[in-house]
Amino acid sequence: MSERSHEQYRQLHSQGGYELLGQICPEIESCPRIFTCKTSQGHRVESMFYLAMGTDSLSYFIMDPLYETPEWYGSELLEPLAKESPCYRSCIRHNEGTLPGGVGLCAPMKSIANRVEDLGLPLIGVPFAGYSPYAVCRQITGNAAEKLSEEELRSALQGNVLLNGEAVKIIAGRGLSPLIGGVSAEKQNETALEFYTDDPLNGELSGARNFTLSSQRYVFEAPDDPSCRILSRYKNARGKDFGPASLCIRRADGTRAVLIGYDGFNSTYLSTSRVRFLNRMADWCAHEKLPALSADPVQCLIVPRVTPDGTLRSVFVLNVTIGRQKPFVLKLRNLPENLSVAEWLVPSEQPVRLDLRVNGAGAEVTILGLNAWNIGWLKIY
Repeated sequence: MSERSHEQYRQLHSQGGYELLGQICPEIESCPRIFTCKTSQGHRVESMFYLAMGTDSLSYFIMDPLYETPEWYGSELLEPLAKESPCYRSCIRHNEGTLPGGVGLCAPMKSIANRVEDLGLPLIGVPFAGYSPYAVCRQITGNAAEKLSEEELRSALQGNVLLNGEAVKIIAGRGLSPLIGGVSAEKQNETALEFYTDDPLNGELSGARNFTLSSQRYVFEAPDDPSCRILSRYKNARGKDFGPASLCIRRADGTRAVLIGYDGFNSTYLSTSRVRFLNRMADWCAHEKLPALSADPVQCLIVPRVTPDGTLRSVFVLNVTIGRQKPFVLKLRNLPENLSVAEWLVPSEQPVRLDLRVNGAGAEVTILGLNAWNIGWLKIY
């Protein structure tokens, strides 16, 4: 996700007035518009990503007679887009009235853009909602906690939130720690591993170790309260305990908070067990209501689209690596009634019908293999 598209999406859902517009159309361009610039695959991915995040039309600025001939633009760019247009049109029609659901973001209204690195968690299979009002929980980074006004920060902390250690330290420094269970945080300068506790939420991860190649370690000081559970602790090779590294808090009003102290939202250097842990924490924070969640660790951006009542309508999957993503199981929740099949669509390929393994209000589906830096979407109907 480019910083530009990230900022456009923030504007779409954070600034007043967009709800009055009858059309939301991005400008997708190549600059300069030459042979060595953006390929048809680049336009394909950008087109589908904008549609996933809430636009309802597409516009392109991709030709310039100063550089290439009309024939070249026609065969290399326009012809592929024309062949793929039925997929785009179907996507727009099917997702009308929906918005992204899952883990959302917080950013101050006057901010130009959050740092791209603040988008870590969604890139490891956590469903991404951006700034959508349909998000079931929100991620607050240190960068956001520092720049949000007091009113914005208080409002954000009233919901279900995921916080990294830097955010907790800043929130406590601003005198707002009572909003997160009275927890404070300090940098942990001693080199230490993170060990997952035997809390039931950790399940088979209990006792496993995590070592992230980062010095961003925050240790928490939390009150002795049954509503606050310690999910991991810092220990060195000799077993010396330096304190809590991750916490989950259930507040009196029913909202939940997860505090992740060991470089909380960094998804650059993660083991599969760490990915499972972060996915599990996000789902717990959302009251186990994330619309779609990978059953196993994947390096994909997942964007579910949901109706105002939370019913799942579609799921977009972007392979963010330069390697092929193998088929994987996607868990789906809050589906329409009497549903047993879905359709998998990739703009450059033929649609494929997929069987859903329905279980109560949820289901599982196996997403087909996806080539490097490619995107497809699951049509649920």
